[in-house]
Amino acid sequence: MKGPEEEKAKAPLLHSGGNKEMEFLMQLEKAVETHLGSQDFSIPDLCSEMGLSRSQIHRKLKKLTGVSTSAYIRSIRMQKAIELLLDSTLPISEIAFKVGFRDPSYFTRLFTKMYGVPPGEYRKGGGE
Repeated sequence: MKGPEEEKAKAPLLHSGGNKEMEFLMQLEKAVETHLGSQDFSIPDLCSEMGLSRSQIHRKLKKLTGVSTSAYIRSIRMQKAIELLLDSTLPISEIAFKVGFRDPSYFTRLFTKMYGVPPGEYRKGGGE
């Protein structure tokens, strides 16, 4: 059974609220995407890039999306993995590295947990 964090993390990111909130989410998403392939990119790096403390980012993100910072980063990584799965013939291990995972096995386990099927099956089914 999936916990609320995993369930929300697999949903599309919620871009609701005013312009200021939208701008914050867009900046956050851009910062994560810029460092997507970096396996060492972490929450402190994100905080530094955004010029905000860890608690400020967490509070704001939790309020706007309902997920933690780590779940948010993971969801962006997984969304990009899905794009690569459906739009390329790259091996699963290569996709795992491209979206910032050190261990393709961990990537596969996490993907399967979030989407109910392994990445290879997801690709074969065209994302259905």
